[in-house]
Amino acid sequence: IAFLDDKWQLHKQKIQFAGKDQIISYQTNYKALLLLIDPDEKIPDARTHEYRIIKNKKEIQFNNELFSLQANELKDSAFIYIIHHWIKPVIKHEQQKEYTFAQRYWTVNYLPEENFSASAKFYFDLSYALDGRLAKYGAEKLRLLYRENSNSNWQIIESKQINAGRKSYFLLSLLKKGDYTIAVIK
Repeated sequence: IAFLDDKWQLHKQKIQFAGKDQIISYQTNYKALLLLIDPDEKIPDARTHEYRIIKNKKEIQFNNELFSLQANELKDSAFIYIIHHWIKPVIKHEQQKEYTFAQRYWTVNYLPEENFSASAKFYFDLSYALDGRLAKYGAEKLRLLYRENSNSNWQIIESKQINAGRKSYFLLSLLKKGDYTIAVIK
């Protein structure tokens, strides 16, 4: 794990746990702003993630996460943490009836929340296994969905789909912390 301090420094700690459910307490001598699980990607799991410190307004590519962002407002710097989950999100039963979901989703986190805003691109490929089940509906039926956290319902978020054949992306004008996925309304 790693704790992020107010100077954007990561303090890494190894922890050991046994079993599926365990609570581990850890105290720091600084105010931890963010907790990162497996920051160096040592655990084999169905996700890729990347963190960066943004210091200018140029477009930043997160290639392994199929994501990019463009800072629109940036006072000094921002810490960005993007996770691309290579599995279908857990979906509340009632929402399974509303949408057909892609087999992937993204989690976006950043600091500070004030004096930072960005637009983002979420890339997809209808010929690829994770998005292929949506291909039969056609790219024009796809929507970008957002939820604040896993306890929230998915909802359509205002975005623009930029088509380039089966490989395309959604352009989101105002990035928010939370989860994003692609789906088709049934």
